[in-house]
Amino acid sequence: MPGRKPLGILGEPNYRRLFLGRTTSLIGDGMAPVAIAFAVLDLTGSATDLGLVLAAHSVVITALVLVGGVVGD
Repeated sequence: MPGRKPLGILGEPNYRRLFLGRTTSLIGDGMAPVAIAFAVLDLTGSATDLGLVLAAHSVVITALVLVGGVVGD
């Protein structure tokens, strides 16, 4: 098609910023538990402490998602 941009939808500046922002956020969200695990294991070396920290992290994230859903509705 003549006049079509080679990048398609990524040629739109607003969508490109949204896409890059969401991608960066998702990568950071995925790496957070890994970073927490290495930090806890480096500080204590205890698998029990690691389990407690990751459980606390999961509880907080779940609570915030639930509250955000209620506020969003």
